[in-house]
Amino acid sequence: AFATLGVDATRLRSLEVENAKLKETLNLKETQAWSFISTNVIGPDSRDPKSLLRLGAGENQGVKAGAAVVNPTGQFIGVVVEVGAEVSLVKLMRSRGLSILGKLADREKVVGIVESPDGLAVRFTEVPKDSDLKEGEIVVTNSGLAGIPAGLPIGSIVKVDNQPEALWQEAVVAPFASVSSLSVVNIIKPTE
Repeated sequence: AFATLGVDATRLRSLEVENAKLKETLNLKETQAWSFISTNVIGPDSRDPKSLLRLGAGENQGVKAGAAVVNPTGQFIGVVVEVGAEVSLVKLMRSRGLSILGKLADREKVVGIVESPDGLAVRFTEVPKDSDLKEGEIVVTNSGLAGIPAGLPIGSIVKVDNQPEALWQEAVVAPFASVSSLSVVNIIKPTE
Protein backbone atom coordinates (compact mmCIF):
# COMPACT_ATOMS: atom_id res chain seq x y z
CA ALA A 1 0.00 0.00 0.00
CA PHE A 2 2.86 2.40 0.85
CA ALA A 3 4.61 1.70 -2.46
CA THR A 4 1.40 2.52 -4.34
CA LEU A 5 1.06 5.83 -2.46
CA GLY A 6 4.63 6.78 -3.45
CA VAL A 7 3.95 6.02 -7.11
CA ASP A 8 0.66 7.93 -6.96
CA ALA A 9 2.35 10.96 -5.36
CA THR A 10 5.09 10.97 -8.02
CA ARG A 11 2.50 10.70 -10.80
CA LEU A 12 0.47 13.52 -9.24
CA ARG A 13 3.54 15.82 -9.14
CA SER A 14 4.29 14.98 -12.79
CA LEU A 15 0.71 15.80 -13.80
CA GLU A 16 0.81 19.08 -11.83
CA VAL A 17 3.96 20.16 -13.70
CA GLU A 18 2.42 19.21 -17.05
CA ASN A 19 -0.78 21.07 -16.14
CA ALA A 20 1.16 24.23 -15.27
CA LYS A 21 2.99 24.12 -18.62
CA LEU A 22 -0.26 23.65 -20.52
CA LYS A 23 -1.83 26.60 -18.66
CA GLU A 24 1.15 28.77 -19.70
CA THR A 25 0.63 27.73 -23.31
CA LEU A 26 -3.11 28.40 -23.17
CA ASN A 27 -2.46 31.83 -21.67
CA LEU A 28 -0.04 32.57 -24.52
CA LYS A 29 -2.68 31.51 -27.09
CA GLU A 30 -5.20 33.90 -25.54
CA THR A 31 -2.85 36.90 -25.47
CA GLN A 32 -1.10 36.77 -28.86
CA ALA A 33 -2.39 37.66 -32.31
CA TRP A 34 -0.44 34.93 -34.11
CA SER A 35 -1.00 31.19 -34.15
CA PHE A 36 1.57 28.54 -33.37
CA ILE A 37 2.37 24.85 -33.16
CA SER A 38 3.13 23.58 -29.65
CA THR A 39 5.65 20.75 -29.54
CA ASN A 40 7.97 18.86 -27.26
CA VAL A 41 11.69 19.50 -27.15
CA ILE A 42 13.41 16.21 -28.01
CA GLY A 43 16.81 17.52 -26.90
CA PRO A 44 20.05 19.01 -28.18
CA ASP A 45 21.13 18.00 -31.67
CA SER A 46 24.31 15.92 -31.66
CA ARG A 47 25.87 17.95 -34.50
CA ASP A 48 25.98 21.13 -32.37
CA PRO A 49 24.39 20.56 -28.94
CA LYS A 50 24.99 24.14 -27.71
CA SER A 51 23.38 25.77 -30.75
CA LEU A 52 20.68 23.41 -32.03
CA LEU A 53 17.60 21.89 -30.40
CA ARG A 54 15.64 19.05 -31.97
CA LEU A 55 11.86 19.54 -31.82
CA GLY A 56 9.08 16.96 -32.12
CA ALA A 57 7.17 18.61 -34.97
CA GLY A 58 8.01 18.93 -38.63
CA GLU A 59 6.60 19.47 -42.09
CA ASN A 60 3.63 17.17 -41.44
CA GLN A 61 2.54 19.46 -38.59
CA GLY A 62 2.99 22.65 -40.67
CA VAL A 63 6.48 23.71 -39.52
CA LYS A 64 8.40 25.91 -41.97
CA ALA A 65 12.09 26.88 -42.04
CA GLY A 66 12.60 30.45 -40.85
CA ALA A 67 9.80 30.31 -38.27
CA ALA A 68 10.39 31.90 -34.87
CA VAL A 69 10.40 29.61 -31.83
CA VAL A 70 9.33 30.88 -28.41
CA ASN A 71 9.08 29.39 -24.94
CA PRO A 72 5.60 28.81 -23.38
CA THR A 73 5.44 32.43 -22.18
CA GLY A 74 6.25 33.87 -25.63
CA GLN A 75 9.93 34.75 -25.18
CA PHE A 76 12.05 34.33 -28.30
CA ILE A 77 14.55 31.44 -28.24
CA GLY A 78 15.52 30.92 -31.88
CA VAL A 79 14.66 30.17 -35.50
CA VAL A 80 13.77 26.91 -37.28
CA VAL A 81 16.66 26.12 -39.63
CA GLU A 82 15.87 22.58 -40.77
CA VAL A 83 12.56 20.76 -41.21
CA GLY A 84 11.98 17.01 -41.61
CA ALA A 85 8.68 15.17 -41.89
CA GLU A 86 8.20 14.79 -38.11
CA VAL A 87 11.08 16.74 -36.52
CA SER A 88 12.72 20.13 -36.93
CA LEU A 89 15.83 21.93 -35.70
CA VAL A 90 15.87 25.34 -34.04
CA LYS A 91 19.03 27.46 -34.01
CA LEU A 92 19.21 29.15 -30.61
CA MET A 93 19.64 32.91 -30.09
CA ARG A 94 23.07 32.36 -28.50
CA SER A 95 24.30 30.58 -31.63
CA ARG A 96 27.08 31.93 -33.79
CA GLY A 97 25.67 32.85 -37.20
CA LEU A 98 22.10 33.70 -36.17
CA SER A 99 21.26 37.38 -36.76
CA ILE A 100 17.78 38.89 -36.54
CA LEU A 101 16.36 42.39 -36.62
CA GLY A 102 15.64 43.88 -33.20
CA LYS A 103 14.29 47.06 -31.67
CA LEU A 104 13.66 48.54 -28.26
CA ALA A 105 10.23 47.72 -26.85
CA ASP A 106 9.59 51.27 -25.58
CA ARG A 107 11.31 53.16 -28.40
CA GLU A 108 10.41 51.33 -31.60
CA LYS A 109 12.46 53.63 -33.84
CA VAL A 110 15.65 52.42 -32.14
CA VAL A 111 16.58 49.43 -34.29
CA GLY A 112 19.59 47.20 -34.77
CA ILE A 113 20.73 43.63 -35.23
CA VAL A 114 20.53 41.00 -32.49
CA GLU A 115 23.26 38.39 -32.81
CA SER A 116 25.84 36.34 -30.94
CA PRO A 117 29.07 36.73 -32.92
CA ASP A 118 31.10 34.65 -30.46
CA GLY A 119 28.39 32.11 -29.64
CA LEU A 120 28.43 33.27 -26.02
CA ALA A 121 27.00 36.75 -25.45
CA VAL A 122 23.93 38.10 -27.23
CA ARG A 123 24.53 41.60 -28.60
CA PHE A 124 22.29 44.36 -29.96
CA THR A 125 24.54 45.82 -32.69
CA GLU A 126 24.57 48.45 -35.43
CA VAL A 127 22.41 50.79 -33.36
CA PRO A 128 22.65 54.47 -34.43
CA LYS A 129 24.96 56.53 -32.20
CA ASP A 130 22.24 59.04 -31.28
CA SER A 131 19.93 56.35 -29.83
CA ASP A 132 21.28 56.63 -26.26
CA LEU A 133 20.83 53.00 -25.17
CA LYS A 134 20.30 52.41 -21.45
CA GLU A 135 20.81 49.40 -19.21
CA GLY A 136 17.51 47.70 -18.39
CA GLU A 137 15.82 48.54 -21.70
CA ILE A 138 13.97 45.64 -23.33
CA VAL A 139 14.97 44.36 -26.78
CA VAL A 140 12.29 42.67 -28.92
CA THR A 141 12.15 41.25 -32.43
CA ASN A 142 11.53 43.61 -35.31
CA SER A 143 9.62 42.69 -38.45
CA GLY A 144 11.56 42.09 -41.62
CA LEU A 145 11.80 38.33 -41.90
CA ALA A 146 8.66 36.44 -42.90
CA GLY A 147 8.70 33.91 -40.04
CA ILE A 148 9.57 36.28 -37.19
CA PRO A 149 6.83 38.68 -36.07
CA ALA A 150 7.70 41.98 -34.41
CA GLY A 151 7.49 42.34 -30.65
CA LEU A 152 8.70 38.96 -29.36
CA PRO A 153 10.67 39.62 -26.17
CA ILE A 154 14.38 38.75 -26.48
CA GLY A 155 16.04 40.18 -23.38
CA SER A 156 17.19 43.25 -21.50
CA ILE A 157 20.28 45.39 -21.99
CA VAL A 158 22.88 44.74 -19.30
CA LYS A 159 25.83 46.72 -20.71
CA VAL A 160 26.09 49.53 -23.27
CA ASP A 161 29.20 49.96 -25.43
CA ASN A 162 29.27 53.39 -27.10
CA GLN A 163 32.86 54.00 -28.20
CA PRO A 164 33.39 57.57 -29.46
CA GLU A 165 35.36 56.41 -32.53
CA ALA A 166 32.87 53.68 -33.53
CA LEU A 167 30.25 54.18 -36.26
CA TRP A 168 27.55 52.45 -34.18
CA GLN A 169 26.81 51.71 -30.58
CA GLU A 170 25.99 48.28 -29.27
CA ALA A 171 24.89 46.56 -26.10
CA VAL A 172 25.08 43.19 -24.39
CA VAL A 173 21.62 41.64 -23.95
CA ALA A 174 20.68 39.09 -21.27
CA PRO A 175 18.11 36.79 -22.93
CA PHE A 176 14.87 36.26 -21.01
CA ALA A 177 14.37 32.65 -22.10
CA SER A 178 16.43 29.87 -20.60
CA VAL A 179 16.68 26.86 -22.88
CA SER A 180 18.29 24.48 -20.39
CA SER A 181 15.00 23.29 -18.88
CA LEU A 182 12.63 23.62 -21.84
CA SER A 183 10.38 20.65 -22.49
CA VAL A 184 7.73 22.41 -24.62
CA VAL A 185 8.11 25.24 -27.16
CA ASN A 186 5.85 27.03 -29.62
CA ILE A 187 6.74 27.41 -33.30
CA ILE A 188 5.05 30.46 -34.79
CA LYS A 189 3.08 29.72 -37.94
CA PRO A 190 3.68 32.04 -40.87
CA THR A 191 0.81 34.37 -41.62
CA GLU A 192 -0.98 33.41 -44.81
